[in-house]
Amino acid sequence: MNPSRPPASPGAEADVTHSVATRTVRGGAVTAATTWLKFLLQFGSTLAIARLIGPFEYGVAAIVVVFGGAAEILRNSGFTVLAIRRTEMDSAYASRLHRQTMVVALVAAAVVGLSGQGLARAFNDSRYVVFAPVLGLIFVFIGLGSLQAAMLARDLRFRQVAIGDLVAAVVACTCAVALAIAGAGAWALVVQPVLMALVQTIMVWILSPWRPRRSTSRMIASDRVFVRDITTVNVFNYFAGNLDNVLVGYVAGPLGAGLYVQAYQLMILPLQQITGPLQKVMVPALSRVRSESDRFRAYYRTLLALVTLVLWPFYIVMLIFRVEVIEALFGEAWLGAAPILAFLVIAGIVNAAAYPTTWLFIVSGQSRRQLCWVLATRPIIVGSFVAGIPWGVVGVAAAFALVNAVLVVPEFLLARRAVGLRVVDFFAPLARPALLAVVAGLASFATRAVGPPSSSYAVLAAELVLTGVAVVSAAALVPAIRREFSTILSAMRAGKKDA
Repeated sequence: MNPSRPPASPGAEADVTHSVATRTVRGGAVTAATTWLKFLLQFGSTLAIARLIGPFEYGVAAIVVVFGGAAEILRNSGFTVLAIRRTEMDSAYASRLHRQTMVVALVAAAVVGLSGQGLARAFNDSRYVVFAPVLGLIFVFIGLGSLQAAMLARDLRFRQVAIGDLVAAVVACTCAVALAIAGAGAWALVVQPVLMALVQTIMVWILSPWRPRRSTSRMIASDRVFVRDITTVNVFNYFAGNLDNVLVGYVAGPLGAGLYVQAYQLMILPLQQITGPLQKVMVPALSRVRSESDRFRAYYRTLLALVTLVLWPFYIVMLIFRVEVIEALFGEAWLGAAPILAFLVIAGIVNAAAYPTTWLFIVSGQSRRQLCWVLATRPIIVGSFVAGIPWGVVGVAAAFALVNAVLVVPEFLLARRAVGLRVVDFFAPLARPALLAVVAGLASFATRAVGPPSSSYAVLAAELVLTGVAVVSAAALVPAIRREFSTILSAMRAGKKDA
């Protein structure tokens, strides 16, 4: 992190590029593996808690957790993104970013804590008076650890970040399930993210060698603008993406909110498990090859193909088996989530293609352009929620899916210019995932038609396994898809050899 590095020779630059690629691939593999372990823990705990407390109590917690969950904005705020992507970053400047993050965290914690009275009156539940300040602690914990995690990611030390996340998931999920078993109801879901944030922060402080210190360093003007734009984008994105939970809770009550949130989680969790670790790895990596247009284009196309090759077939299978999956996972009390999930899966398919575009804005420094896009489109998304209310919870989900489908291509067209991407760079990588999704759909219909009508776990498992076998076989037999996966596996093997 020395701000005065001498110019590197061409040979040294090649070595650095190779090292970045190797560490990125290896870091991506470790991050993906631990993220999936964390996903299994969180998904398993979600199933247990949902069955134990039921949709009403689940909805009570879901309404207020939206406000505590806003603390995740700090984890990906303009301060942390700047720490990752800035070419030169000394300890004094990082300390300045840490201090400013903490100021924002403390203010936000106070605002959320004081919102309890208003929530209690709006939803006629006095528990919100206590829920809100407890959830406000998340801002403090994430504020303390976000710059530590960013400095680890900056140095491509993804393994340490992944280990901290996994330990936090084990502690938080175990305690949340224990509370649900003890009859704590909504408290189980309120305490879980608080513990997650606390343990994550403890872990990054243990694993990171960097420590903030007193600093008189001041942010330069361009950095202040970047931080402001990125943070504003994250705030609008978060509330535009989560306001529907609160709106559904206000209109349909906690029961409607519980069904909607559970359907939304079934859609968003797979997307997060793929894009979450990829963002941690690819944003630093893409930032380092930003000046190499051909390499940058290849990274983006492979990234887009990878995300959609995995998620599109998965979402199609989920769409077709939605009723059976919800009944098997959560029980009959949750079947009202099935029609909601049908539309949210469509939103998931669209967002799988849209997520890599958001990273283009970040790595190319287009914070102002991204801010303009968000300011123009997020009111449209919020308006779609309101427009869907006359058709109930299902109408809100349908409106959300429609507006996402309309916006995905214009967003790419706006982001592509500064990074030298062509229109074909968006559509071409989607051809093979679309083909695999069609195969997944046909296989799903075929296995359902052949299998006996039954709600047993064994029959559902057999049908899903047969569908999976058909999709994997198609991927192996289609040369273009096989080459795509072969390229990814070759990169991972190269990273292991250079370890």
